[in-house]
Amino acid sequence: MKRMERWPFKHAPSPECLPERARYRHSTRTALSGRSRSTIALAVSVLFLISFLISGCTVAQPTSKEPKTLKVLSYSYQFNEFAALYSITHDDVELSLIRLDEKIQELYQAYDQKIRENPEEANGVDVRTLYDDLLTGPDAPDVVIVDEGIYRYLMQKGELSSLDGYIQKDKFDLNGLAPVVLEALRSPDDGAIYGLSPGFISTVLAYNKDRFDAMGVPYPEDGLTWDELFTLAESVAGDKDGKPYYGLSTSNSLGMISGEPYQLIEFMLKQQGKGLTFPDDGSSPAFLTPEREALWGKMKDLIQRNIVARPYYERMQGKSNMTGEGGLPEEGAQGIEDMPYPPDYGGPFADDDFISGRSAMQLMSYYSIRQIIDIQNNKILFGGDWKGIDFSWDIATFPTAADHSEAGAIVNLTSVYAINANASQPALAWDFIQFVHSDKVMKAKQQTDTYNLFSRVKYNEKPEYDGLHMEAFWSGKPLHDTSNDPLTGNFYGIGMEKDINKYYQAYDSLRQAFKEMLSNNLSPKEALEKAQQTYNQMSNEDPTVPMR
Repeated sequence: MKRMERWPFKHAPSPECLPERARYRHSTRTALSGRSRSTIALAVSVLFLISFLISGCTVAQPTSKEPKTLKVLSYSYQFNEFAALYSITHDDVELSLIRLDEKIQELYQAYDQKIRENPEEANGVDVRTLYDDLLTGPDAPDVVIVDEGIYRYLMQKGELSSLDGYIQKDKFDLNGLAPVVLEALRSPDDGAIYGLSPGFISTVLAYNKDRFDAMGVPYPEDGLTWDELFTLAESVAGDKDGKPYYGLSTSNSLGMISGEPYQLIEFMLKQQGKGLTFPDDGSSPAFLTPEREALWGKMKDLIQRNIVARPYYERMQGKSNMTGEGGLPEEGAQGIEDMPYPPDYGGPFADDDFISGRSAMQLMSYYSIRQIIDIQNNKILFGGDWKGIDFSWDIATFPTAADHSEAGAIVNLTSVYAINANASQPALAWDFIQFVHSDKVMKAKQQTDTYNLFSRVKYNEKPEYDGLHMEAFWSGKPLHDTSNDPLTGNFYGIGMEKDINKYYQAYDSLRQAFKEMLSNNLSPKEALEKAQQTYNQMSNEDPTVPMR
């Protein structure tokens, strides 16, 4: 018997409806800790949303009808965000939460027991089988709230209902939704929409307008190719106050890992359909390919000429003020983020070349853009005499390959709301999904949620964005990647350690080889051969190392 939680609040929310965590990754350099501040902020956000909705409509009054039950499969934090709002305005509906976090915990407990009883048959956990069982079982949910990777898996398996009929019947407005979100939601097989997402995160190119003006170079435009971007970077690179000024850098929020140059190359290869692939027979992927070798050679040249910035922590190797003896700290020693800042590279964002004014352009996600905006509006507090950002800037769309303009930026949906194909209350499930994505709710969320982009793009219009080319976030094309690759954030998440770990092993091998190529002046061919050897040794020694 599957455990479900009843949410019987009708006219006021219970304490349990408050969110358990925030969606925004606050900087650890702020005065309050990220977890405590974000939890408080999101709790206040829900209370504000409730008061906003109540002020604009009449709260549902008790009825004599037997309430309908709508079963929702979701993590608690995803469900809590809108459950209270829906219950307040729908007195005749009782929400029942099937807690996904508990189900996954039970899955792991069963697997641990299996390991103890018969370790030879313990082949890892695949969380996808849990979804298959829950969506087809006797207590099947009506609504499923899932991450993007699971949404694509369930859609491909035929376990979700198309929303197209509901959208047409109720004249639900798709025109106001971000094109990149609709592209990500549509089935590659039949073009139908099987879910909706209230928010998303995307990536763009940020640029320092003052540097471009000083160098007499036109600003970057939407639709740049990578070759055009590198040419621009070379035009604005040089020196500033006797130190290198880079044309381009990558940020720590470019992707789901760290955004180093070798990872940027892997993303460029994915845009061309030439990314890492793992053969079905379990053999190693091919690292030394003509496309990867050419891009490694190109990036090596750009980094050696200070056109593209080498990762900050690598540039700081050997700085005596960081370790006292030169080089990076030993394992278990003080971390990079906790070390004193180099005296000539001061400021609380010393490791960010764009914010610190050392790079003309940077590839970054909305999180980093929002951070810059918060700095400019004094919403992030600092000690000392750091004066913040003192230059004008704007953004353009993420670059594409010259012959693959259809594959653009990394776009991650915050969560997807869909109807189970086996739902007992499909019409009610659509009512819930339509409510979550309604203008009324989005307008209320606009007042409180500053750390996600809204899929209904008109609600991304805010005073602090005046003059900023925000359309760059949603006017390009998203990269369609159906692999479990953590670089693009499309992995199926917890429970897929064995499957995902091969990517981490591969990227770790590439990282080491790329760094050695720069440090020891290896040729791209030599470096990639070393990466292949490292990966083969790593995977043969322990192919099931837990995901880091």
